[in-house]
Amino acid sequence: MEPHKARKIGFFSALSICFSSVVGIGIFLKNASVGKNVEGDGVSWLITWIICGLLAILLAFHFGKIAQVESNQKLTGLSAWTSGIVDKKNNWFKKIVFTNYGFFYIPILLVTLSFFTIEFFFEFLKTINPNIKLDISIYVVTSLFLSICLVLNNYFSIKSGSYISNITSILKFIPLLLVIFIGIVFWNTHNYVDPNTNDVITSNGFNEHISFDKSIQGIMLSIPSVLFAFDSFIGVGVLSKNIKGGQKAVSKVIVTAMILVTVVYCLVCLSSIFHYNEQGTTVISVLIDSLPKSAKKGLTIFISLFIFISAFGTTNSISMIMLNECRNIVGHKEMIFTNKLASIFSNKKAALFFSLFLIAFWSLIIFVPSLILKTDALIDGFSNLVVVCIFLIYGYLIFIYWKNVHKKTNQKYKTIHSKIYAVLVWITLFGVFLVVFLNIFFVFLNGISNWDKASNWGLFLSGQGYGNINNLGVLIFNVVFIISFLVFPFINYKIYNSKNKNLDKQNIN
Repeated sequence: MEPHKARKIGFFSALSICFSSVVGIGIFLKNASVGKNVEGDGVSWLITWIICGLLAILLAFHFGKIAQVESNQKLTGLSAWTSGIVDKKNNWFKKIVFTNYGFFYIPILLVTLSFFTIEFFFEFLKTINPNIKLDISIYVVTSLFLSICLVLNNYFSIKSGSYISNITSILKFIPLLLVIFIGIVFWNTHNYVDPNTNDVITSNGFNEHISFDKSIQGIMLSIPSVLFAFDSFIGVGVLSKNIKGGQKAVSKVIVTAMILVTVVYCLVCLSSIFHYNEQGTTVISVLIDSLPKSAKKGLTIFISLFIFISAFGTTNSISMIMLNECRNIVGHKEMIFTNKLASIFSNKKAALFFSLFLIAFWSLIIFVPSLILKTDALIDGFSNLVVVCIFLIYGYLIFIYWKNVHKKTNQKYKTIHSKIYAVLVWITLFGVFLVVFLNIFFVFLNGISNWDKASNWGLFLSGQGYGNINNLGVLIFNVVFIISFLVFPFINYKIYNSKNKNLDKQNIN
């Protein structure tokens, strides 16, 4: 079929794809930590989600344009866009993207999301039998098994992986809509009691107040968690050639989708604020607090099941992305061991083995200390920090796109007035780098002034019988992770280039 006659994706279909790719695990998990960081203050809580939503909308707009840039290399996604935009002066940045997107970002997301999915599964079982309490090692082994199975399934049958994504994309809206409706309609109902004292332990967050400096600190410490929930918006960019209206329609689709995501997230946040629980405000706790005893058990079981299904679908999508990104890495042959893999196996098989290697590598790095500490706090921290780092990459890529592509008047990508676009670029860059800088600043401040206080990292397996990580531990982890993220690409290229030189010498001899 000729390209112009090929069936195109309509606006609403593209909108659905983009919306579904963003909404997944983050909103169900990270909202609780935001509530803890702002000590239940409803205004600060809501502002956090609004700030990140506006930032995500701006980033989505820019990537709607960046996704239209064509690369001469056989790459896809972020690697392809970087290749088409970055010049020789910024070759160092290309190294960071090529290495870290596939080596850090995607595999860490897959490993942590698999663990979160298993947590949702066991939380679903606990709604049926509240007496279930399992050692964290059970979660680790099960999540490792899940991530491997999903990668293998998508390797052998991409169709089955697509079916899973399509079905779960529809089902994930059930818990979202119910929690929004029930939590807001019954905003003044509080039925959540402490099992030991039988006292109601929930309140309306808009009646909770903290000082301005605590509010700013709480908002900035929450930024990584909230950005995690907004990530994955760039996925629809690869479909620019298949959307009706082509390049001009992509930005509209992404921006519209992110506006809808922001509205939905803020409504979930509002529902949670009305039912603030100092022990952790989750989707389930909101339902328990909103509903009478006669109705809440059956509905919480139902909602928990669909939250697990939603998480499973998101994790499956990330496993598909991981396989594709590993093909990029192996095909590009610019990472340690990729030459060896490519020489032994086909590109597809080499990508599979490299995917399994990355799962094993990051599972050891993430799970071993988590098992020792007996908490999921470190797993939560990994998922937060990797998103902060990738948002910095997004910001700098937008700057390079504006400088190298959009400012050139003869480029076909220039579809908006130069001065207007320049203002949008600098607003976006200011927002990204400001929130990241302030987040790091408050991590340092907390790690020094309140070093022995338990951090708000952690989800279901933190505190109350499980371990914690204090603020000093969070600070040390931030420093080590950021340094590793920045330094590893150059170590990789140093080793890679030295090996290639040795091979060339051997061939000459």
